[in-house]
Amino acid sequence: MNIKHHSFFHIKLNLMLFNYYYNFFQFWIVFYICTYLPHFYDGCQSIANIKITEYSNEQFINQSNFNTIHSSWPINPINSQLSINLSDILLQNLHLSIDDINGPLYFSDVEQSEPFIIRRRLNDDHSKFPWYELTSMIPVNRETICDIKRYPERISISQLCCSTNTRTAATTITNIEANLHSKNMYTFNDPCCMFLDITISSKGTYFLRIDINDLNDNAPKFQELIFGKSLINKHDNYGRFVINIIENTPNGRWIPLPKATDLDEGLNAYVQYSIKLPNNEPVWNDYFKLIDNVQNSNIDKMSIPTKVYLNTDTNEFSALATDYNGPGLLILKTLDREEISSFSFILVATDMGQPFPRSSSLNIWLRVSSSYATNYLFAFYYFF
Repeated sequence: MNIKHHSFFHIKLNLMLFNYYYNFFQFWIVFYICTYLPHFYDGCQSIANIKITEYSNEQFINQSNFNTIHSSWPINPINSQLSINLSDILLQNLHLSIDDINGPLYFSDVEQSEPFIIRRRLNDDHSKFPWYELTSMIPVNRETICDIKRYPERISISQLCCSTNTRTAATTITNIEANLHSKNMYTFNDPCCMFLDITISSKGTYFLRIDINDLNDNAPKFQELIFGKSLINKHDNYGRFVINIIENTPNGRWIPLPKATDLDEGLNAYVQYSIKLPNNEPVWNDYFKLIDNVQNSNIDKMSIPTKVYLNTDTNEFSALATDYNGPGLLILKTLDREEISSFSFILVATDMGQPFPRSSSLNIWLRVSSSYATNYLFAFYYFF
């Protein structure tokens, strides 16, 4: 028994040390990029700035014959319609000769250049010299390219070089490090860009900036966490999100509703909430008012915090209005279970994307419990 216990202890200790050093290594990657890289390469300078709109289902690429060099990645036959004449960009911006770019040309870091690749191409009639094409091996997707969990260094570069908000390196490090270890859903809603390091064998390495323009291709998604507690597989028999309110709760209190987040950028990611009443219940407006963002509302910041019980957990959670930036219901009138025992409604989250906004919704059943009840039930929601 002692030997087994000793071995288990060492395994657990090794896992803890691995996680520690992994997190430490991630932090220093971000620190290096944010602090030193801009100085080594003259800030955010590049030889050219190319704007690319992320892939949509309406775009396809025609198959053609070409050779791929300096890349071992598989090519997706269904690709975005992306074809950039890299040879012309280099000739125009670096004043090179044809001989300079006829030699080997490649990415210095293939992994950090994903999903972009360089191909050497020939015209069908062979009337011109071979040229280099910048394309992608898979459809260009902004949310994948600027995935904070997979590419934290890209996010730091985007926030320093491409964001409309001015940030210092120290601020960027703090934000990225906090979000890397956050258990809540994190979305990167700032402009997304990356710098490709292109090496010309006879000349050296140069940086090409790529800006990924956002399409409104994501609908808001309701989070699966409230106050840090998971609600997965906790729902009633009808797939509804259930909220129990104790009767005689005084007016002025507020109830947190599930928050939705959108992976897109700017207005495409700005979420607004509305309520649909299936039966057009006339008394709804007498009892409740929808708050689009509790944190930014005019609720008294010093008011008594809302007490919340999650599922069958006996631990009590409470939050001030300054703590929650999701939607909520403001109680306008004290509820009497003998008069009204429940409300049913649909919470709709809609982004402000153009020309067509996207939305998602969830069914909510709001029950008025007896004042002697010991539990408030918060159950997992069903969104569609």
